[in-house]
Amino acid sequence: MLKKLLAIVALLGALVFLGLIAEFYMVSQKTGRLPDMPEELVRANSPVAFFSADSVYLKSSERFIYVPLEKIPKHVIEVFLASEDADFYSNYGISLKGMIRGLIINPLKGRGFQGGSTITQQLARNLFLSNERSVERKIREIVLAIWMNFKYTKDQILEAYFNSIPCGAGTQGVGTAARHFFDKEVWELTVPETATLVGSLPRPATRNPVSHPKEAEVFKKNRLVRLWDYGFYGTDTLRFQKDYLTPIVTKASSAITHIADHFVKMATEQLPPEVMSARNQSVGTTLNTLFQRELYAAIQDGLKPTCGQLGLKPFDPRMPDAEKAKYPQVAVVA
Repeated sequence: MLKKLLAIVALLGALVFLGLIAEFYMVSQKTGRLPDMPEELVRANSPVAFFSADSVYLKSSERFIYVPLEKIPKHVIEVFLASEDADFYSNYGISLKGMIRGLIINPLKGRGFQGGSTITQQLARNLFLSNERSVERKIREIVLAIWMNFKYTKDQILEAYFNSIPCGAGTQGVGTAARHFFDKEVWELTVPETATLVGSLPRPATRNPVSHPKEAEVFKKNRLVRLWDYGFYGTDTLRFQKDYLTPIVTKASSAITHIADHFVKMATEQLPPEVMSARNQSVGTTLNTLFQRELYAAIQDGLKPTCGQLGLKPFDPRMPDAEKAKYPQVAVVA
C-alpha cells in the first residue's frame, strides 16, 4: 500500500515538473519582451484615462497615481512585508510553505486554490493573470514569479508591486489609495492607515474603509497584531496599543474630482470593448470642466434643502452605492 502511494506521489510530482517546464517555456516567450524598469512595466498595464475638451484629467477606468519606491517610507514597506511576504528579500519569488498551502491544504479545506502568494506572485497576478482560482492559474503565477525574480531586482519588483495593488473603489496602487481614502500622499500615511490598506487585501471591494468600515477595522487590527509578531514594535507596547486602538478616519480626497463620474461611465459604455480592455490609453472627451464645475455646484446647492427635508446627510460621492440610492438623482453634462 505504501509503495503504491509513493508511486502515485512520484507520478504526480513528475507531471507537475513537466508542466512547470512547459510553463517556463511559454512564459519565457512572454517575459523575454518585458520592459527593464518597473515604472514602464506598470504603466504599460495602467488604466484607460479620460480627459476633458480643455485637457483636464477626469478619471480613469481605475484611479492611478505612480509613486517611486524612494518616496514610499520605511514603515509603509515594513507593514506590507510583515503582512504579505516577510521573506521577500531572501526568497526566489515563491514560498514553499505558501505553495503547499495554496495548492494542497486550502483545496483540501474547500477554500479553492488560493492564498500563500508572495509579493512577486501577487505582482505577476496583478499584471498578467486573472483572479481565477484554478491550479493552472496558480502554476502560471508561480512560474511568472520565479522568472520575474531573475529579471528584476527586489526593489524593482517592490516598486512595481506598490503601484499595481488593487485597493478598492477603483484605485490602483498605494499612492492612489492614500489619496482616495485619506487625502494624503503615501509618505504621510500613519502605521494604522497603512495597516488598513494592507488589511483590505486580497478582497478590497469588501474590506476598504469607506464602503465597509467595520470589516476594515477588524482586518486593520489583524495586520497590526501580525506587525507586532514581526518585531516592528520591539517592546514598545504603548505604541502598539495606541495604533491598535486608533480608529480609522477616512477623508474625501481634495485632489480626485467626482464632477464627471457619470459622464465617464457613459463614455466607457459607448467605447468598443477592445479600447477598454487595452492598457495605458488616453481618451479625449467633449466635456468642459469649467462649465461642469459650475453646473455641479448649482445642483448641489439646489438639492441641499431637499436632502435636509429627507433627513439625509450632505452627499459624499465616495459613499457606498446603497447609500447613494437614497438621494435625489440628477445628472448633467456640460
